[in-house]
Amino acid sequence: MDCTKLYYILDNITSKEDKYVRKMCDSLGIYFPDVEFVDQMYEKSFFEICSIILAQENSKRAGTVAFISGTLVGPLFPIDDAINAFLHSSSSVMADYVVDEENYIDISKAHFLITKPEAILESKMDPQQVHFMLKDKNYKFLSRSDLYDVYNIVESGTYPFLNIEAFSLDDYIKHTMGDGLNKLMEYISESAYYDVDCIWEAILKRYNINDIKTALHLNYILNDNIKKKNNHKCAVFAHLYYEDLFDVYLNRLKEVPDDIDIYLSTTEERIQTLSKKASRLNVNVKKIVVAGERGRDAGALLVAFRKYIGEYEYICFLHDKKTSGGLEDVRVGEAFCSLIWDTLLGSKETINQIIGLLEEKPRLGFLSPMMPIVGGYINGLLGFQWTICYEETCKLAKRLGLELKIDEKKSCFALSTTFWCKTESLRPIFEYEWKFEDFPAEPLELDGTINHAIERALIYIAQSQGFYSATVVNDEYAQLYLNNMQFILDSVFASLHNSFYFPTVKFPLDVDEMISDWISLKCFCQNCEKLYLYGAGTWAQIIYEKMEKINKRIDGVVVSSIGSFTTFNNLNVEEYETIKTYLKSENIGIIVAMSHKFSREVEKILQRDEQKYYVINTED
Repeated sequence: MDCTKLYYILDNITSKEDKYVRKMCDSLGIYFPDVEFVDQMYEKSFFEICSIILAQENSKRAGTVAFISGTLVGPLFPIDDAINAFLHSSSSVMADYVVDEENYIDISKAHFLITKPEAILESKMDPQQVHFMLKDKNYKFLSRSDLYDVYNIVESGTYPFLNIEAFSLDDYIKHTMGDGLNKLMEYISESAYYDVDCIWEAILKRYNINDIKTALHLNYILNDNIKKKNNHKCAVFAHLYYEDLFDVYLNRLKEVPDDIDIYLSTTEERIQTLSKKASRLNVNVKKIVVAGERGRDAGALLVAFRKYIGEYEYICFLHDKKTSGGLEDVRVGEAFCSLIWDTLLGSKETINQIIGLLEEKPRLGFLSPMMPIVGGYINGLLGFQWTICYEETCKLAKRLGLELKIDEKKSCFALSTTFWCKTESLRPIFEYEWKFEDFPAEPLELDGTINHAIERALIYIAQSQGFYSATVVNDEYAQLYLNNMQFILDSVFASLHNSFYFPTVKFPLDVDEMISDWISLKCFCQNCEKLYLYGAGTWAQIIYEKMEKINKRIDGVVVSSIGSFTTFNNLNVEEYETIKTYLKSENIGIIVAMSHKFSREVEKILQRDEQKYYVINTED
């Protein structure tokens, strides 16, 4: 069989120089030594592009041709036997696909295709014409809904590729606990057949770091199993401003192991005091430098410490904190500061575990404490991390000459300008020749300054250098976070349930849309003489009680079949078919209140009969 050409369909992100692209070509090269890269045609699907190219190939009576989408990485396990079986079969096409309700094979959603000479592609094909990719496997096409099951279909040997679109799902929690991608990455690493770094390259180039963090649960809880294995040149840099707190933070710095250098900064008038206290407390400080009157912690990091940072492989940066950005009393700021220092510098064991994490994970470049879940930070930052800083962050990126994957709709999860990092991950901002004059004069605005842009930009700068960022927490704070987040979620949903919210399983959670749905329902009710419910089950009861809260009376209840439903809240239940003419003639509005799979059928009936109706969104 003459296997001649592989067409690699690139999009505006994928490059033929990408490691994962070269890996795919090398794996399939034994069958398809001739590779041609094709740019994504405007508004053309993968299948449409394949069809266009195949028509051209057939006109030349070419040999077997393969097509692959730039969203696939792999193969994650050997597929030589599968390809050989297809080449010696009577089938004309090998693909990933879905079998539709009529038992035809739908190739229009394929990401991988191999076609024999003179094959004609149709979106729907007879099963006899299409070869199963892996014989004797319960194979199913990797459609969007199957992206939630990526681990099982690879681990079982059912599907040899990973569609990296799985890293951008915003509704994974609707279907699973979301552990599939994490398990898959570990499985690939342990199997050693495929280089997992190729996947990191692909997703860091393509997706917002917040999506990647969410998909892979990049929240590390420190534990005794994380060990530092090698010696690295490390340093801790700390900016200390509040003289009355010098003793507190110097005592914390005593936890730093002896093989890690310590640098301190403070204002010129405080240097002597800080130096004397550090000496009295036996803190092994390598150097104390002057921080200017501008810039605060960011100025200390990028100006005062600049010439020293490049000497180290890993660095930690911290600063003191007394207030809470004007949000609350001083205790909230103290709580935030304790979180930062306990997480990043809590003990010698904590520090060695963090260094162990950085050395264990080559692509991990930046570790930040988790966002504070306390006081005014909850209302002021939770879900609103950009505050008024998005435009300023974009300006910062332009200043550094970087194209950062920032998105105002995606959370910037690292706040505080405190972290551990691989120096290489933040090289662009460290090497920029900052001056104290680049920062605003005191008093500093509470938000929206270049300082606030810098703290938000760091995770995106790391991504631009090929590193991912994560949050880190010790087990004590992990317990607190779990408890506090559960309390917040319970409070928010209790408020929603007591107002306009319908308890659907709809993700991503869109409160604006919920409010809009509720307003639309109220408008519908106002335009009807009477209101009937279609349904007499749980959903109908929920809607009935919601209607009572807004003083809207339900006048009747209809169902498709009476069955066991005879009365509902002292209302007689009637079959729709027996009173449908009455319902239409009396300007009666019908509220369809049942699960999604049943409401779709009912909606077809009401459309047919030209009834006035409103379907409650009860997405399954």
